[in-house]
Amino acid sequence: MSKETLLEVEDLHTYFYLGDKVAKAVDGVDLNVHKGETVAIVGESGSGKSITSLSIMRLIPQPPGKIVSGSVKLEGRDLLALSDKEMTNVRGDDIAMIFQEPMTSLNPVYTVGEQIAEMLLRHKKVKTKKEGKAKAVELLQQVGFPRAEETVKEHPHQLSGGMRQRVMIAMAMSCDPKLLIADEPTTALDVTIQAQILELMQSVKEKYHSSILMITHDLGVVAEMADRILVMYGGQIVENTSKYKLFTDAKHPYTEGLLASMPTIEEDKERLESISGTVPPADNFPQGCRFAPRCQYAMEACTKEVPALREVEPGHYVRCILYDENQGGTAHDS
Repeated sequence: MSKETLLEVEDLHTYFYLGDKVAKAVDGVDLNVHKGETVAIVGESGSGKSITSLSIMRLIPQPPGKIVSGSVKLEGRDLLALSDKEMTNVRGDDIAMIFQEPMTSLNPVYTVGEQIAEMLLRHKKVKTKKEGKAKAVELLQQVGFPRAEETVKEHPHQLSGGMRQRVMIAMAMSCDPKLLIADEPTTALDVTIQAQILELMQSVKEKYHSSILMITHDLGVVAEMADRILVMYGGQIVENTSKYKLFTDAKHPYTEGLLASMPTIEEDKERLESISGTVPPADNFPQGCRFAPRCQYAMEACTKEVPALREVEPGHYVRCILYDENQGGTAHDS
C-alpha cells in the first residue's frame, strides 16, 4: 500500500454559534488518508465524526456553522481556500460522499437514471442525456443490479434501503473520485445487506484505486474494512493507530470502553459492559480531558488541561495524561 498522502487535515476547528453559546463540534482535529488506504473514524453519536466529514466536503450550514480555522488539503491543495465554484468541481471529480440515509440524499422527484446521468453530465465528458442513461445502466450493473435497465426508470421510493444505498455508491463512483467519504453507510440496513454493501465498497475501491474515509460507530464494520482507525471523542481525536493495534493493544480508556461494549463469540455474557455517562454537549465541554468525567482512571490532573495527542509507540497516537507522564511520548503535530 502506498504511503503517499492523499488527504491531510490539520488543526481543524468547526464551531456552531447558537445564540450566546458556541458548540465546538470539531476542535483541533488532525488526520490524514494515504492513497489506497481505508481510514475509519469511530466514536459515539455526538463525538464530531460527521461534522468532520462535512467540514472536509465544505457542506457545513452557514449560519449557524463555521469552519473557524485549520486546513484541509487534497494532494496538497487547500480546499478551504477554494471558491464555491472550484469546490463544486472538487465534489464529484475528486471527492464523493455516501450519506447515512440515501432516501434523504436522493431526489424523490427524479428517476434513479436521471440522477446518475446528471452527475455524469456535470462532471464527466458525457454530452447527451441518452449517453448518460446508458452509462447509468452500466454503473448500476457494476454495483450489483441484475435488472439495471428497469431500475434506471424507477424512483427512489420504489427501491429497498439496500438498493438505494447501492445507487448512492454508483453515483459516488460515477466520476472516479480519489477519495470516497462514507458516513454510516450501513446503519439503516440489516446485517446481510450490510455485508453486501461493505463488500461492494471494497470492490469499487480496488477497481477505481480510491481511498476511503469511513465514519461509523460500529466496530464490526471497522474490523471488516479499515486499515487504520481514528477514535473520536468530544470533537477531538483521542487515539490513532492501525486496525490490528487497536483491537489488540488499545491505549485510551475510551477506546477500551468501546471495545469492552462489543459482544464476542468467545465470551458468553448476560449483559454487555457500557461506559457510564454520556458524551458532553459540544457547547459545554468539561475543563481538561473531555473524557475525564466518565473515565475510571481519572485523577485530579486530568481536570486541569487538555492532554496532547502523543505518539506512544511508532504509528500509535494517544490523547491521555497516563501516557504524557508514564510514557514520555513525542507530541503529535501532523
